[in-house]
Amino acid sequence: MLFSLTEERPFVNAQISQIISILYHFRARKKFCLLFTHILLIMDIFRFENYQELKKDKYLFQLVQNRKLTKLNHRHDFYEIVLIIQGNVTHIVDGIPIKQTENSFLMLSPDNAHFYAAQSKDLKLISLSVLPEKFAEIERATEVSPIFAKPFTFEENIDFWTNELILCSSQVKPQIMNKFLISLFFACWDALKTLNYTPINLHSSLQDMNDKENLKKGVQRWCELAGYSRAQLSRLSKEYYNDTPGHIIRKLKLRTAVKYLKNTTLSAEEIADRSGFESLSRFYVAFKEQYGTTPTKFRDNFSHISDLVEK
Repeated sequence: MLFSLTEERPFVNAQISQIISILYHFRARKKFCLLFTHILLIMDIFRFENYQELKKDKYLFQLVQNRKLTKLNHRHDFYEIVLIIQGNVTHIVDGIPIKQTENSFLMLSPDNAHFYAAQSKDLKLISLSVLPEKFAEIERATEVSPIFAKPFTFEENIDFWTNELILCSSQVKPQIMNKFLISLFFACWDALKTLNYTPINLHSSLQDMNDKENLKKGVQRWCELAGYSRAQLSRLSKEYYNDTPGHIIRKLKLRTAVKYLKNTTLSAEEIADRSGFESLSRFYVAFKEQYGTTPTKFRDNFSHISDLVEK
């Protein structure tokens, strides 16, 4: 039987779990807390060894909200990805506190022992469990080695993936799970590269491109903000973001459009204009290529899913 995020075994020593939580909350004496917590962790007394067969082509998807997460330290026989949609949570992973905030994700391997020490009242997260053979398959396909027990920001639109995964959980669509996991692998790779090497003016100018007027002017405006020629910007974008300037700007426009679709009742024409697209037809083509559906259907689907989640 699979352990859920909130399930507790009757034979587990609950007192030790409480001690760990108390130590965390009295973390003013941080070195002692972490040392004692680590000693408890290596005792390996909260291990998840038996679980049910994972469905959806070796995946298990859970949308978690309005409930407390487990404070029992545990390991899995599978990989787990925790993506925060709303709020924040503090993990203790191998004795080290790790705080996750909105739009961040954390990859956990079968070797990582963890539990949840604190969470916000408005917490909403996605937990995706993956059997080792599937995880290895994605790793080979992407040629990316994931980093475990380190939070990264997920730049792709979370609302889109939340909707797709919720639908996938009731229908057999393992390809959606595959695409989601691949996106996380590349997000991990991009975040590390950006964190360690990206020139400041390249990174800051890209942030400035989120402005509506800058988006409308496109790649030329990015060149002006960064102080690079088109050739230089193209080379650096490929080196640090593994993408072309045009594709990067288009993604920024689409993310802006998705926010308008989610949070406003603006028409498609108005959204296309505010997101920096030259025409409505180009907006529709770009949106369909990126998300596999039209803006109108995306908005309708989001409204439907939001209603289901709130019930």
